[in-house]
Amino acid sequence: MKKNLLFVFALCCSVASSYALDVADPSETFIREADKNHDNKVSLKEFLAIGRVPEGLAVSFPITRESFRRLDTDRNGYLNKRDQMEGIRYSAKAQCHIDNWWDVKRREACPK
Repeated sequence: MKKNLLFVFALCCSVASSYALDVADPSETFIREADKNHDNKVSLKEFLAIGRVPEGLAVSFPITRESFRRLDTDRNGYLNKRDQMEGIRYSAKAQCHIDNWWDVKRREACPK
């Protein structure tokens, strides 16, 4: 439970000085979570080693070589923020917390 709360807190509480919510794009979160050697890009080997999708994200494609090739739009052999990462979004639970970060009662109504 604490791990989930920490994830949601880290995901939802990037608040700018004007109290505007600054949330990373889902594809940036996907790359950050899958990037095991911290070079800000995901190789085919890292992509295939994902196993299951990071918590808070939802993808509409299988973790396969073909999916990697389709996502690697600039054909450099890596997935990075320049690639068109279509099919990656926040899960319903994470999106609910992002949309309702300011209202505790609404956040409590989010899917568990």
